[in-house]
Amino acid sequence: KSRPNDDADHHSRPEAPINHIQTIPNEHMSRNDTSIRISFSLHDPNVLPFTNEYVIRNCELGKLRKGGHRTDIMPPNLQLGQILQNNHPDIDRSGGRVLDVTTTISTNLKIFQIGDSITIEIAEALDEMLGGYELGSRTSLWESWGGADGGTLTAPTRGGGIHGAVRMTGLLSRQNQGKPTMTDARGNHARPLEGLGGGWNYHMFNPFFRHVYHHKGTNVTVGKHMDVVIFRVMHGWMDVHEITRERIIEAATLANLIMGAKTIMFMTVPFTNNVNTIEIMEGVNKINDMIWDVAKNWHLDHETNILVMEYAQYCNHVTWANARNIGYNVSDPLTATPQIFRTEGPKFLQDRLNINIWPPSIPMVCAKKPTTESKG
Repeated sequence: KSRPNDDADHHSRPEAPINHIQTIPNEHMSRNDTSIRISFSLHDPNVLPFTNEYVIRNCELGKLRKGGHRTDIMPPNLQLGQILQNNHPDIDRSGGRVLDVTTTISTNLKIFQIGDSITIEIAEALDEMLGGYELGSRTSLWESWGGADGGTLTAPTRGGGIHGAVRMTGLLSRQNQGKPTMTDARGNHARPLEGLGGGWNYHMFNPFFRHVYHHKGTNVTVGKHMDVVIFRVMHGWMDVHEITRERIIEAATLANLIMGAKTIMFMTVPFTNNVNTIEIMEGVNKINDMIWDVAKNWHLDHETNILVMEYAQYCNHVTWANARNIGYNVSDPLTATPQIFRTEGPKFLQDRLNINIWPPSIPMVCAKKPTTESKG
């Protein structure tokens, strides 16, 4: 899936005025400061659009084959003008959304992600931000099944780093070493609880370590020394009771042992369609508290570091904003505390669409509340 930059006009777009986004060069590039390991630049999407170069499954828009209608219009309260209109009436609100920006990243860090299909989708987006397309430096090392990324690598990134991702359906553990990764012998998806998924082996990681790429006139081998390994905790594939303090600690330990990572990051578990009961919701909250507690005390007796990415809170902000837009009486996420999210969530997040056995929550995916006539 590596694509050379053989289409000079691929990203060409007519010039458009920049409104609320001030585009500047990546910071360490403009300063020529090698002490800055990673920097980000925001861009107006009319000037530099995000093109989803590597995502193989885009969301269908319009009338859906299984019923319903999907639009890409964002809730008005996620638009720049709605947030600023009271205090800043002089700002032009016609051309900006809060989340409607594109980002480019420059880094010399060696970053490695481990997680399920959502991790792979995050990695696919990040690879574009890191320059994988423009540099022609992205490689699909192996597939989970036909056409679906299982292991990907961008080397080098813009800035000279590397970014790898591997799909796994269970946290690293010695017990799961050598077990099937995510499917049974017939190619069917399987849950770790059934003993048919969640495994790993060194054959998944060796292609990364042995990969040779060209940077600044030199052939470079990726090697085993990552700066950071990021885990997306695989709730859904793993049940709540499987995600324990011991599993988090073991995953962090193995990330250091296998990949040489001195920093290990865990993403908190967000509300999803897999959180389909109040009891599971409470269990997920306890998992997130446990992750924070492990991170808080880790440095006391380890030479590595554990960081926490508050992915759950970010998802809450987006979900609460949309819920308010479609008529739910919930708090403004910009002023809500974690306790408010936990108190209000059970009161409305279990409103579900009447589809499949893992129905999504209405405030997560709907632009307006379904009606009886819409069979929602």
